[in-house]
Amino acid sequence: MSRYVHTDLDHLPTAENHSKNFFHKGLPVENPWTMDGETDFLFHNRGDGTFEEVSKKAGVDDAGRRFGLGAVWGDYDNQGWPSLLVANDNGPNFLYHNNRDGTFEDRAMLSGVALGPEGHEEGNMGGHGRF
Repeated sequence: MSRYVHTDLDHLPTAENHSKNFFHKGLPVENPWTMDGETDFLFHNRGDGTFEEVSKKAGVDDAGRRFGLGAVWGDYDNQGWPSLLVANDNGPNFLYHNNRDGTFEDRAMLSGVALGPEGHEEGNMGGHGRF
């Protein structure tokens, strides 16, 4: 699961705190460009009705905290195992190749989906990106 921005419910924007606020019609609102991104999640189905969060162990946690827009599973290389594509906003995308052992390796740069055709980081929101 990709996530976009980190929101601290105990520290929402206020009129008194201008450091990370964006104002719309005079009211403070959160603005992604002044906020921190968030890590991504991967959950493993244990088969007993419970799930285990395995993002870090699997290598797909996005420690750089990109602005995640969406994720899709697919067998892009016909190896018979699903790999994971994560589209990010205003940053490189991830293409996590399935290593068949519960871990993944990011091959987005090598496969040509990390950046746009000119080698720039592009957001994938609204059809402007590579997908």
